[in-house]
Amino acid sequence: IILDSGALAHIFNDKQYFSKLELNDYDSIKTGKADATLPIKGMGEVALNPGCLDEKGCSVTSINGRFKFIKEGQLVMQGLIKNNLFSVDEPIAVGNSPKSLIATQLPRLQEIHKSYGHASLGRIGSLIPQSISEAKRLGFECKSCILAKITKQPFKGISTTATKPFEKIHLDLIGPIDPESRDHFWYKLTVVDNFTGYLSGFPLLRKDDRTDVLINLLENENKQLGYFPTWVCSDGGGEFIASRLVRFLGSKNIRRLISEPYHPEHNGRAERANRTIVESIRATFESSGVKKSLWPKLLKSCCLMLNSIPRKGSFELPWKLMHGKDLPQGFIKPIGTPAITVNHRRVKERKFSLKGKEGVLVCFHPILLSYHILSKSGAVIKSKHVRFLKKPDVVISSNDSFDHPSESQRFEVTQESQHKEIPVVESLNWRGEQS
Repeated sequence: IILDSGALAHIFNDKQYFSKLELNDYDSIKTGKADATLPIKGMGEVALNPGCLDEKGCSVTSINGRFKFIKEGQLVMQGLIKNNLFSVDEPIAVGNSPKSLIATQLPRLQEIHKSYGHASLGRIGSLIPQSISEAKRLGFECKSCILAKITKQPFKGISTTATKPFEKIHLDLIGPIDPESRDHFWYKLTVVDNFTGYLSGFPLLRKDDRTDVLINLLENENKQLGYFPTWVCSDGGGEFIASRLVRFLGSKNIRRLISEPYHPEHNGRAERANRTIVESIRATFESSGVKKSLWPKLLKSCCLMLNSIPRKGSFELPWKLMHGKDLPQGFIKPIGTPAITVNHRRVKERKFSLKGKEGVLVCFHPILLSYHILSKSGAVIKSKHVRFLKKPDVVISSNDSFDHPSESQRFEVTQESQHKEIPVVESLNWRGEQS
C-alpha cells in the first residue's frame, strides 16, 4: 500500500488500520480462480493520506529509509521509503480485533467544549489534549454556541459627512413618555445636525404632529439659511414615511435615508443623541427636584446645555456653529436654582407688598436671554428680571402644588412675554426664537 497512491480503494485485513469501520456482509471479490472469492466483511475509512494522519494527531519520523507514524506513543503504521514513496508494511497480524490505532479513545473536542460550559477554545486551551491537532481546533464549530451567543455585527458602512449646517439632519422619535407632561405632551422628536452636532428636542402631543413639526422646521431653516437639507435620515417608522411628508421632501429635492429594521446604527447620530438627552434629563430631575411632568421644559434646557459643550474631537461649540455667536458668559445656570423674579401682577397701591416672587429655574430662552421660573403657585413666569440666590435658602418642597396650577395661574407671564397659549408647531423651533 502506497500513501497518496491515488487509488480509490484499498483492501485491508486488519481492523487497526481503519479510522472508521462498519461491519457487515457486503459483496464478494472474485479472485480469478474457480469458486474462489474474497468476502467483504466491512467498509470504512483508512488513513492513507499524510495530511489526514496529521489531523488525527499522528507524528511521522523517518530514518535509514524507513518511516513510522506515531500517536500517543503508539505505533500506527510503518514502512519503507523508496523513490520518495511511502510504502506501508503488511499488517503484523491477520484477523485480530484490536482497537483502531487511528481513532482516539480520548474525549473528543466537542465533548471537552461541552464539559466546560461551552467556553471558548481560547479559555480551555490548556485543557485540550496535545493529540488534538491544530487543524481540528481551527475547524471547530459549535452550533449551540452560535445560536446562543450570536450578536449584531458592527456597522462598517461609510456615512456621508455634511459640509455645512443643516445639510444633513438625523431624526428620531420616542414615546409615549410616562409621565405625561402637564401640557399633555406624550412624545419627543429629536433632530441632530450632522455638521455641527447641534441637537434639539421637540415635545409632541401626538405622533401625527411630527409631519407638521418637520415641515415647519424645514421651511423656517430655509428662510434663515436659504436652502433645504440635502439628506434627512430616520428609521423606517411609519411616522417618518407618511405620504404628506414624503411628498413635501420630494418637492424640495430632499433625499431620504431610511435605516433598516433592527439596525439603529444606520441612524446612529439620532440614536446616540436621544440617549444623551434622556440621560441628561434624568440626572437633572434627580439633582433639581423638579417634577417629571415638566419634562418638556427640561428637554429644551438640557439641549441648550449640551449644545454649549464642544463635540468630541472639536473645540467649536454646536451652538456657536449654528448661530454664529456665543451665549453670554454666565447665562446658563443649573436647573432647579432658587430664584426671585419681579412680580408684575402686584397691586401697586399696596406699598408694603413684596415686589418679588420665589421660584426655581426650569428653562431658558436663549434668544431673548430670559428665563422660565417655576413659582410656588405652579405658574411658569417668563422674565429677564431674575435674581438667582447665591446662598439658596429657598427650598422647593415636593408638597408644593407645582404640578397643578389653577387655570388663571397656568399661563402667567411678565410684560416681556405677553403671549397667549402658544400653538404646538410654533413653539417647536430649531433655533429657540420661540419657546
